[in-house]
Amino acid sequence: SPEEQDAVLEEGIVFEAFEETREVLAELYARQIPMGVLSNWDCKLPQVLEELNLARYFEFVISSAAAGYEKPAPEI
Repeated sequence: SPEEQDAVLEEGIVFEAFEETREVLAELYARQIPMGVLSNWDCKLPQVLEELNLARYFEFVISSAAAGYEKPAPEI
């Protein structure tokens, strides 16, 4: 079924931060540099950043899907 196919595809996607990501974000955060994520991506973006323990560095996380646009909408 399409639902089963989607589940298999999602299980195969693994997100990892680059080795230096946390160190760089922590330094920018410590310097009080405002940061946010605006991405032409789906509604799972905040969850992925939470799971990677990166969301805390950003003032906002907005995906095109959450904003009501489909990829590759230039409005986002």
